Amino acid sequence: MDPISASVVDLADFLMFLFEDGKAYTTIAGYRSAINSVWRTVGRPEADAYEISQLLESFKVDRPRAVITIPRWDLALVLKVLSQPPYEPLNKTDFRDLSAKTMFLLLLATARRKGDIHAIDPKRIVFQGKNAILFPYPKYVPKVRAQAEGNSAFRPIVVRSLANLASDPEDMTLCPVRALKFYHDLATSLVPDRPRFFISNRGDHEPVKKNTISAWVVKLIRAAHRKATEGDIRIVNAKVHEIRAIASSLAFQTTYSLDDVLAAASWANHSTFTEYYLREVTGLEGNLHVLSP
Repeated sequence: MDPISASVVDLADFLMFLFEDGKAYTTIAGYRSAINSVWRTVGRPEADAYEISQLLESFKVDRPRAVITIPRWDLALVLKVLSQPPYEPLNKTDFRDLSAKTMFLLLLATARRKGDIHAIDPKRIVFQGKNAILFPYPKYVPKVRAQAEGNSAFRPIVVRSLANLASDPEDMTLCPVRALKFYHDLATSLVPDRPRFFISNRGDHEPVKKNTISAWVVKLIRAAHRKATEGDIRIVNAKVHEIRAIASSLAFQTTYSLDDVLAAASWANHSTFTEYYLREVTGLEGNLHVLSP
């Protein structure tokens, strides 16, 4: 057996330090991948060594990933807040609140990545009947490379109106197409030739950065939970990815097949969804967890 190189030993010591410091397996694997990407450029394969792979496997066994089975925040509570002032009526809503509401409903209705939503081209929006079809700007490359190739080319984002399912005025305050149209018209009046759909709330109305999407949504969720009473569920960890998780889980556990969910959310295989995003949402009880049809 060939002797272990000094580089492999040093890398193993570093990864062991991270593990003993309490880092999760996925975090340590990320460090290994980052180091590997640099070493490969100079022809050093040490990060791919058998010993390193086995060490990472031991970390995975000793510290398995915690499986999240319930939502990290209360969806019904957020929707309730979005149907009331200051988010309604839309014609009296501050542009900042309108932006956050539209973004949240769009993420929830589509289960798409924030990068896909950020890439929406306002000049390529098609309103078809009660629904809306959204396309990205021409040079957009999706996060998953396979989506940009062959039969897996970027799928247009189809946003369906709640008018297809409900007619109650209170339910319609949560319609994503309604919010989308209102925001689109207002943003177009402010910046007629904007290159991206969402624009800054500041006076310059520049296109927002992708991370701004996260900031808007997190602030909205936190604000909604601050309105909760002492007996209501309290926010634990607000992340944009959780909207993607809840939206996909609701679709899977109530109406759609797994293949339909994977296609709509642009996942290449089921393991990403079932291991990282699937939440138990249909069995929740209590005033804040029971969603209307």
